[in-house]
Amino acid sequence: MLSPPSYISNLVVHKTFRFISTAAGTFNITPANLCSLMVIGTTTNTSATMLFERVRLRRVEMWAAPSTAALGVPVQISVAWSGTGGGTQGNDQIHSDTSIGLTRVAHVRAQPSVGTQTSQWSNGDSTGTGVNVLFTLVVVVGTVIDVTVDLACTNDIRVTNNTVALTTVVLSQLYYLALNNTGTNTLVPDASLITTT
Repeated sequence: MLSPPSYISNLVVHKTFRFISTAAGTFNITPANLCSLMVIGTTTNTSATMLFERVRLRRVEMWAAPSTAALGVPVQISVAWSGTGGGTQGNDQIHSDTSIGLTRVAHVRAQPSVGTQTSQWSNGDSTGTGVNVLFTLVVVVGTVIDVTVDLACTNDIRVTNNTVALTTVVLSQLYYLALNNTGTNTLVPDASLITTT
């Protein structure tokens, strides 16, 4: 008979999250942003607790909304792997695409280079330790953004709570937050998910 392993395996979730941009702009995404994508209500109408503490970015894929301006007006989106902070750097490689008119939308699908900080496990707790910015997005209104990540819990399942201040929180309810959830909340989750501000 086989004996159980002598180690404790961390819970790791592999998931693709989808977001839609409600505003154009440049957005820096941190490990804390990614670890806060799924939270659970812990104090009614006050706060939620982050479920994950570590994150590894797999890829980002984006589709721009078709241009509503006159033909010939370009629409550009991009993702840049910065991986800044903690004495380590990403390779600053920028992936971008530009579309003109209504017949073709800009599309970017990119993954961080092997060996760069952006491709490694990062600490995503609310103290902001570790990598400061994993990647930077440039989007237009209506851009669809898919972010594929591995998220991990430590074996203490957050003995020290990392909370996110929210309103209208129901105790023990699972919530999906915006990709830029520590900022202006303009990269919002799919409308079919339970979300809060």
